Parts: sequence; C-alpha cells; structure tokens
Amino acid sequence: MSGPKYSRPRLTAAQRRRQEEERKRRMEEERRRQEERKLKEMDQKIEKLYPKLNNMKQTIEGFGVSAIDEARHVLGEHPVIDSFLTKKQQSLSKINRFPSKYEKRTLPAVQAYQKNLEQLISTSRQYFENELALTCEELQSIIKEKKVIDAEKSFINRSRHLEIKSQTNIDLSLSHSKDDESETLLLQQQWDLFNELILPYIESNYLQKKNIEEIKALYSRTESIFKDEKWDKKYRYAQIDQRLKAFLTTKSKYDREIGVFNQLEQEFEFLLISYQTLCEMLDKETVKHPFSIQDGPSQVEALKEDISTLEKQLREKEETEYIANSVNEIMTSLGYEVVSSDIMQTPKRRVVQQLYDFGEDSVINVSASDDGSLLFQVAGISEGPKREASSLEKVRMMENMEKFCEKYPVIREKLLTKGIELTNEDLKPTCEEYVSFIDLSKRKNVRRANQKKQVNQKGDLHKKMFE
Repeated sequence: MSGPKYSRPRLTAAQRRRQEEERKRRMEEERRRQEERKLKEMDQKIEKLYPKLNNMKQTIEGFGVSAIDEARHVLGEHPVIDSFLTKKQQSLSKINRFPSKYEKRTLPAVQAYQKNLEQLISTSRQYFENELALTCEELQSIIKEKKVIDAEKSFINRSRHLEIKSQTNIDLSLSHSKDDESETLLLQQQWDLFNELILPYIESNYLQKKNIEEIKALYSRTESIFKDEKWDKKYRYAQIDQRLKAFLTTKSKYDREIGVFNQLEQEFEFLLISYQTLCEMLDKETVKHPFSIQDGPSQVEALKEDISTLEKQLREKEETEYIANSVNEIMTSLGYEVVSSDIMQTPKRRVVQQLYDFGEDSVINVSASDDGSLLFQVAGISEGPKREASSLEKVRMMENMEKFCEKYPVIREKLLTKGIELTNEDLKPTCEEYVSFIDLSKRKNVRRANQKKQVNQKGDLHKKMFE
C-alpha cells in the first residue's frame, strides 16, 4: 500500500497536557507584556493629568484673595466671607488628600487611580466655576452695597441742614442681623453638604443614564429651592435637609449599581487583554471592542465568544505546527533533506507543506492541515506547467512509491514517541492513478541551493590546488 497515505493525527493525552501547559505559559508571558504596554500608556496619561490638577490647585489658592482682603476691610466679619473661605478650603483639601501615586501597579488599581484623578479635576473645576465664583460675586455685591451705604452716611453727616429725623429714616446698617447671618451660614453649609454628597454620583461613569437623570432632577429641584429668595432661609434649609435624607435612603441602590458595573468593567478590561494577547500570538489584527454601561453585559459576552474562537484557532495552529515540526525532525533523522517548505492559507484551512528529496526525480510531499489531516505522498518533480507523465516516468514513480512503503511504519512509530497517533488511516495502493508532479520552478529549492554551494566550494578548492 504505497500510494498516498492519509490520516488524522491526534495528540496523546499526555502530549496535549504538555502543549496546554506550554501554551498557558506563553500566553501568560504575552499577557504580561500586553499589560505592561497598557500600564505604560496609562502612566503617560496620568503624568499629563498632574499638571492640570496642580494648575487647578493654584487657581483656587489665588482666587478671591484681593476680594477677601477688601471684604474684611469694608465689612469686617461676615458669613459670606466665612462661607467663601470654607468652600475654598474644602476644595483644596480634596486636592491635597488625593494620593500622589497609586498603591499597586496593577491594571485595576492604575485604572481606578486615573479615573479618580480625572474626576477630581473635573469636579474641582465645576465647583470652582459654579460655587466659588458665584460666592465671590455675591461677596463683591455685598461690598458694593456697603460702600454705597457708607457713602450715603458720609454725605448725610456732611449735610448739616438736614434734620436728624431724616437721618434716622435711612438704614445705615447691612441687611444682615446676627440671627440672619447665622441662618445664611447654616443654609450655605447644608447646600455644600448636599453638593458634596450628590455631585460624585452625577459624575459617575458607572450609573445607568436613567439613574443619573433621576439624580440630576433631584439636584436641579434642590438648587432652585436654595436660590429662591422668596422663601425664608429656615424653610430652604428644611427643604434641602429633607431631600438630602431622601437621597440617603436610595443611595445604597446607586452604590450597588456602581459596584456591579465597576466589577463588570474590570472583567471587560481583563478579557480585552486576553483578546489582544491571542491576536498577537496568532498574528491577527485586533478589532475594537467598545465598553459602555448600557451595553456592558452583552459586550462582555461578545468578547468571551471572540476569545473562545481565538483560543480554538491557536490550539489548532500550534498542534498543526507541532505535528509538522515533528514529522520534519523524523524525516531529517531518516536522512531525507528538505527541498521546499511552504505554508498555504485558504479561506477554510491552513496547510503546512514540506517536500523532502527522494531521488533526482521525486520528492515526498508531507502536508499537515489545521483541519486535522496529514498526507504522505511520493510525487515527481516538474519544472513548468502541469503535464502528463511518460510511461517511463510512471514506472519510476511507482518504484519510488514502493520504496517509501518500507519507511512509513518507521515514521508512524517515531511519531508515536512524540505523542502523535495516526488515526483513520487511508493507505492507497501503488497505482498509476496516483502518479503526480509538483512544480518546483516557483519554489525555494533548498536542495539545489545546497548543491550549488557544494559545487562552488569544489571550484574554490580546485583553484587553490593550481595556484
């Protein structure tokens, strides 16, 4: 039975385990390399964020200094001054408390650090623009009002012809009694507390859109109450307090959702590194995989499916290459020289083909495919277009087929020592039907290159002998 020999090579359980362990080791090495690359990218982004945070800190530190000096000179002690300084100190304290470095250099830790840093810059800027700036404007308005009153008082004192009664009808004091000042301060403190609690949830990347809109609506209603001066301060304080307590009762729901999606994003990032690792090992281009809170669960499942497909492709590729390499080692040990080695890729399969010298006019074609098939076939050598074999060529080819028949059982046994079993064998008989030729004119002919090298070496030796 010396015609083409088809089989389905299968790795033994022991060899499959060895390959799986080696594949895991290589994947882990490549994964660490991918993680390190991503960590370096995040390090660069974080380094660019530090100056932004520092600039924000300097802006807040220098903001309103001249206004406070003027207010103290014009007003003395005043609750709006205290409110402004408290807000300023709170904002600076948040910046100062932020750690200068992440605790662990792992993907989840560095990602969390980067997001928290970005959020701190964003919330600090918003707080500066919406709270500090508005409070400073209020303070400047009060200073202006006090200056007007002081000017009127000075004018009245200089107008001796006016009666004392007229003077007493003009309010020469600020519109803030001590009780009123205390209420203003308490109201502002309550509003600051509300902001401190609510704003992080509005800025969160881990809440669904409907929940963020729900919190924004609560914030908007509460803000309108805080700014509506038709209500007295005690009423506004009570309304803010009521809404603050209402939010605290539902806060745990938002915290759970944030926790779930935070874990989901971490899982997605872990899977994404695995996906990129497999693409690198398979020499495939990566496809972008976006992540969003709304579609997070389905995106994670889609990524898992892609990973499963790539793992199967990698396993088949490595098994095919191992079988081809093992066959090559065995054929070389039996004295067969490689004539040509090619990898042929079709839409459905990948074939590793090795041609071994089997005399001047024939080769042994060994083709291992990732569909699980292996072929040994003796073929003739052609140097051009496909043609019919002559009668003499057919006789020679069938003689070569018979010669290879003796070697095939040896190859089979040697493959078994490497953990490869040949199953479902289909051994065709020696027959003219299986006489075929392989065109080597467009292939890299290793045997001929070696022969040419040997000829050149003999020529050089001949020259030296007669020099």
